[in-house]
Amino acid sequence: MTSEPFPSERIHDPQFEQLVDDLCQRPGMFVFPPSFGAVCAYLDGFDVARNHGPLIGLQQWLVVRARACYELH
Repeated sequence: MTSEPFPSERIHDPQFEQLVDDLCQRPGMFVFPPSFGAVCAYLDGFDVARNHGPLIGLQQWLVVRARACYELH
């Protein structure tokens, strides 16, 4: 099973891709404290501000990857 989405499922969003790269490299520049939960909340806020476009399909992808049915936020 692949961990990547199919090429046809990818949505090119350079701003979001750059944000994720920057968050991975320097989380403390965006959130305090630089924790997993704080980064998730920041990404969720970005997603809401962009009308749920950047993370569309992420929940379904996580459920398939985990091979279980969970209520994931």
